[in-house]
Amino acid sequence: MKLKYLLLVLLLVVAGSIAHAQTSRKIALLIAVGDYPEHSGWQKINSSNDAALVREVLLRQGFKERDITIIKEAEATRKGILRAIQKYLVDAARPGDVLYFQFSGHGQQVADDNGDEIDGFDEAIVPFDSPMRYGEGGNRGQYLIRDEELGKLFSQARKRIGPKGNLLVILDSCHSGTGTRGMATARGTDRIMADSSYIAQHIHHESENGMLPTENGSDLAPMVAFFGSSASQLNFETRDERGVSMGSLTYALCKKLGQASASTTYRGLFDQIRMEMARIASRQQPQVEGTLDQQVFGGGLVEIPNYIPVKRCASSKYIEINTGWMHGMYEGTVVGLYPPETRDPTRAKALRKGIITTSGPFESMVTLDSALQKQIAVNAWIYILERNFGDLKARVKIQLDARHPIASALRKRITTIPVIQEDHKTADLHVLQNGETVQLMSGDLVLAEADAHTRTELAVERFVRKIQSWAQVSYLRGLQVENQDLKLDIEIVPVDFDRKTRQIIQEIPKTEKTDSFGNMRFRGDDVFRIRVSNPGNYPVYFTILDLSPDNKVEILAPNPQETPEEFRILPGKTIELKQNFELEPPYGTELLKLIVTDVPIDLRPIDQNRGINTKSNLNPLERLFAQTYFNEDCMKRGGKTANVSAGFMHIETVAFIIEQ
Repeated sequence: MKLKYLLLVLLLVVAGSIAHAQTSRKIALLIAVGDYPEHSGWQKINSSNDAALVREVLLRQGFKERDITIIKEAEATRKGILRAIQKYLVDAARPGDVLYFQFSGHGQQVADDNGDEIDGFDEAIVPFDSPMRYGEGGNRGQYLIRDEELGKLFSQARKRIGPKGNLLVILDSCHSGTGTRGMATARGTDRIMADSSYIAQHIHHESENGMLPTENGSDLAPMVAFFGSSASQLNFETRDERGVSMGSLTYALCKKLGQASASTTYRGLFDQIRMEMARIASRQQPQVEGTLDQQVFGGGLVEIPNYIPVKRCASSKYIEINTGWMHGMYEGTVVGLYPPETRDPTRAKALRKGIITTSGPFESMVTLDSALQKQIAVNAWIYILERNFGDLKARVKIQLDARHPIASALRKRITTIPVIQEDHKTADLHVLQNGETVQLMSGDLVLAEADAHTRTELAVERFVRKIQSWAQVSYLRGLQVENQDLKLDIEIVPVDFDRKTRQIIQEIPKTEKTDSFGNMRFRGDDVFRIRVSNPGNYPVYFTILDLSPDNKVEILAPNPQETPEEFRILPGKTIELKQNFELEPPYGTELLKLIVTDVPIDLRPIDQNRGINTKSNLNPLERLFAQTYFNEDCMKRGGKTANVSAGFMHIETVAFIIEQ
């Protein structure tokens, strides 16, 4: 009897544990406000696109359709948002749940109402029914939702889910800058919700780092919050590969979630988001708060396996796979189909080869080189053989009077360049009038301008050259390849430098140049050196590209006095570049691309000749780099770029911020 009783107790305990595991859910609340009323004063933005993309990503991360709630546009009033947080996050939560909250919309600063802010201002999100301007119709900011209100509600939710739960908060909004003059879509305003005397009294006070106040406690779930930009920056929208506009943080988050592993921490995820944001929004820096050294979703992240599984077989020659350009899979990529359980495709023979002919955000269609039985194809493991990095292109919106001589001449000129398209809905760059000056703008950055005295032909060629430079650097920023056999480590070493003697006085600890978010920050007159180390087992070669915030590309290594062979690095060895790198404006995020290969690479002749071939036997990387200069090869292919063998190179990216 005792044995039976013990077995019964054990079964009840196990059943209880299983029941608890089954009741732990992933719950999401997505708030999207973009179509603000005309009278509100707010610029219309594309927040609904954020919600649609995030929903798709969360479904792939194990969230159930019934547990994802979207509140958008007119539903997302102050009352509607607060009621939804209470109902769908606080009241619905149970111990151990994973909670996800996202607000996509405008942000605004408002006068502090309880004296707890050093700078005198609360951060707030802007519901559908909150006007922009202070004083209009009795508006004093009463419809805004302050950071403190959000913090209190999130604390309630964290108590409900307990220390085994997990809360991730995403705020893809900002608190500054409406001065975009129509050339880009930014989320937020420089209009503070306060009267002029209050603003004058507090505007020069130092702002706080924390944007979402939270409380601590052993009974609370850990919480992490990601922000699209700092409180003093614009948060610009970006566009995906189809030209669909969305929040830059949303795009970066969704892309990197799909590429993360089950062991990825929030700190590691944020590092990847920072790199992606440096590519798509180099003038802003995302922010993060919370318990970063914990696994994403409490260890419940669904990762993509090393191989690509087949989703379905449309026919014996066409298959659909569960990866797309959100995972770096572009049209033109060549793949191989292998028997299931093939762990090393380099040691196996492919059943068939195929090429990606249609690519979407999460799925792609593969056309096989010959027919294969559906039964075999559906179970195959797929690996990339040749990688394509997408088309080289630029979308431009010309916002000039049709009678302006530059407008007609520029339109005529870009019709001869197939990779530059005039696009009034999904433009990356804007040509507009500012007084008597015509400017080419990328976000809030002026790339080129021409005044009333500039000859039309000269202005047009200047703009075209800058458009091409923007497209080139934008493309190069996106190059990302993992090859563990070729992996090197790159280190930026800040130094104290005497400009009179041109000598290094001493190294500066990196911690002095690193902020709390992991960003390396330099002033415009700082100096650093670069070290590259080989932790691997094979000798390799490397070259380093510098991509500046104003869209210029420079080859840092080898320099003009060096040979590519000098940049062969043996296992366990370190090379420190000979030159000192002295920083200067423009301000923003700068990227270094460390490109590693097992053969020497020399991109300098291509750079010097702007993509005109200097030799006939260019390797795939050299050919790709030459195409980014809009050379004849690029033009003939309509912006389609060359493939690179999957094992040919590894690219390591490091970012740093140059500030005033």
